[in-house]
Amino acid sequence: MDDNKVSVTLASPAKIEGKREPAGTVVLVSAAVANHLYAARAIGTAPLVFDTSDTQTSADFDSEVALTAKMLADGIVAHAVTAAVAPIVAERDELIGKLAEAEEKLFEAEAHLENAAFDMASEQEKAIRNEVEAAAELDELRKRVPELEAALAEATKAGAAKAIKK
Repeated sequence: MDDNKVSVTLASPAKIEGKREPAGTVVLVSAAVANHLYAARAIGTAPLVFDTSDTQTSADFDSEVALTAKMLADGIVAHAVTAAVAPIVAERDELIGKLAEAEEKLFEAEAHLENAAFDMASEQEKAIRNEVEAAAELDELRKRVPELEAALAEATKAGAAKAIKK
């Protein structure tokens, strides 16, 4: 599958792609096969090619570059988002604190209002009770008025009679 073919001259007989080739034959082989032939001393000079079977293709390289670029971009974006959101988060946290304070003040005001309403109801109940007691006392006194007027009239008659007798 290696597309990098190299032309070599055999210094000794060799089996190339399943076929026996005699010395002096020029054959077209892959870079990997040329390196093996040189190591076996089947060719006189080292091939001027590199074995690229274990090297990275440009597609692999482009893929790794794209992946690295994406990771860098994601890191930059994450950092930028964090930096952009930080003041908003700080403001939100401050507002949450102020909201908690306002809720506490509202709770205290409601408790104070509830206590004031209870005190007011107690005072109103006391005033109604005093009014009822005063009305009952007034009724009692009004009931005694005819009796006292009669006693006064009698006392006046008795006093007038004494004064006349003198």
